[in-house]
Amino acid sequence: MKRALPLLAVLVGAAGCYDFQTALEQYCEAPCGDGGVETSGFTFTAQPSSLTLARGASAPVVLTLSRTGDFRETVTFALEAPAAGVSALPVSRDANEPAVSLSLVVASDAPLGVVALTVLGQAQSVERRLPISLTIPRLTQTVH
Repeated sequence: MKRALPLLAVLVGAAGCYDFQTALEQYCEAPCGDGGVETSGFTFTAQPSSLTLARGASAPVVLTLSRTGDFRETVTFALEAPAAGVSALPVSRDANEPAVSLSLVVASDAPLGVVALTVLGQAQSVERRLPISLTIPRLTQTVH
């Protein structure tokens, strides 16, 4: 079933102006069917999205990739502007791999507290960001 953009001439004549951007966004948000505009890209999730790591520790965060449309580009994941004392080496995944493990590393001198991190998923044509939370606790020693 083909869809047509709203009749612009009637609206322009009646109102004196027309918001083409809004009309186009509304048109593209509806299901496309045959002949519509199809979008492609990706989304991703993090598991866990909140974690606690002591100074000097590391842990994996599994990033699960969901592709939409005909998107088949390689996606590279990395921390965007990581906080002091927190790091992760970038990792990439091609079209056949749905998940990847990003290893977070906390330095032995990292500041204590809650750290808001952003994972950046970047392909050639699109990028997405996902917030995750890291808590670096104060460890107490018990004397026996």
